[in-house]
Amino acid sequence: MRFLDTDESPEFDAAISVAADVDCQWDLFLANTYTLEQLRQLDFAAVRLPVEWFIGWRRQLSSTEPGTSPNGGPMESPGNSEAGGGPPSVS
Repeated sequence: MRFLDTDESPEFDAAISVAADVDCQWDLFLANTYTLEQLRQLDFAAVRLPVEWFIGWRRQLSSTEPGTSPNGGPMESPGNSEAGGGPPSVS
């Protein structure tokens, strides 16, 4: 996906795409997890997105690096999470 009309590498484009996805998912996570009153009093530094989402984003970045497998390497064990496998992509 090209966000800007530039001649940047696929790795750069992937990084921009992942950064946009992280930004969007942060907002959606807050809106879907907390009430307005909770958000007004929330210590945002204490909020954590599910780790599994970052694993997925890292895989997206790894898949664009030269010499990596299409899925970004071996599967990580999913662990015990309520996240449901990761955020939907905004791309």
